[in-house]
Amino acid sequence: MKLYVFETDKWMESDVIYPHDIALCLVPEKKKIYVWDGPRATSEKKTQAHEILDDVAGKYPLYSIIPVDGDTPPSITDCINTYVNTSFEEVEKIDRDPQYVVFFYMMLGLIVGLIVGYIMILRIIGWNKVPGQPLLIISTTGFANWVTQNIIVLIILASLFFVSLIFASLTQKIFLIITASVGVIVLTGTIFYFYLGIYLFDFKPGSPIGYYYLSIGAVVGFFFLNLLALLVIFTPMVISLWAIYTTTTPISWADWKEKRKKKAVVMKKFSVLDRESKFTELEQDLENETSEEQES
Repeated sequence: MKLYVFETDKWMESDVIYPHDIALCLVPEKKKIYVWDGPRATSEKKTQAHEILDDVAGKYPLYSIIPVDGDTPPSITDCINTYVNTSFEEVEKIDRDPQYVVFFYMMLGLIVGLIVGYIMILRIIGWNKVPGQPLLIISTTGFANWVTQNIIVLIILASLFFVSLIFASLTQKIFLIITASVGVIVLTGTIFYFYLGIYLFDFKPGSPIGYYYLSIGAVVGFFFLNLLALLVIFTPMVISLWAIYTTTTPISWADWKEKRKKKAVVMKKFSVLDRESKFTELEQDLENETSEEQES
């Protein structure tokens, strides 16, 4: 049995297959090609592979192309299973490049910043209570200052999240990009919300001149609304920090520079022809076998 794994737009010989692969298992003596779809192969990859597979079937009609399923002989499935390698599922740590380091520490700093910002917002709870009524009282000047200070803090935090988004993009990790994007979006929305100013609350009538009355119920609702926004930002941040810590390994600045230098050299010298010459394509093998049969 020979194995071929789908790579981009061709089938290439391999001695191992992974759960995310789509493989062809060639059995020359039976004139059969078994198609094995890995349990973790994406639908897009399956579509691309099967389009190429149709071309193979048209070129080599002597071979039967059969999907691996419940009706596949046990001898075939057992043989295929011996080639399946699941070791990739164990987390292979990657180098903690500078962009990961900067993003990691920015997230730690932003967590502290968000907590401080939330405490500033919660100063509303400390406003004086109106005796005998479920109301809080605050001066118009104090309220305006509270709104302005919160807007400034939120703008700073949103700006830092935007910077972290740039570093997340450099990592090319989708979840890190989403984490930073969520922070930018939620904080930007909160900034516009605070720009409502005096319209943030439905002030109660009867307050003295130069003061506002707020219902405690409205303040509690405001408290939980901001808590929800905080959790929406915090959750992916914590997951991202954990992912970076557990899936990356520290690398020195000198080693990182050396790695970048080597990568640049490899990308320059390792041409497409060099890469393709390292593989034996399925079509070539089938053509050779067909030619041998015709000669015999």
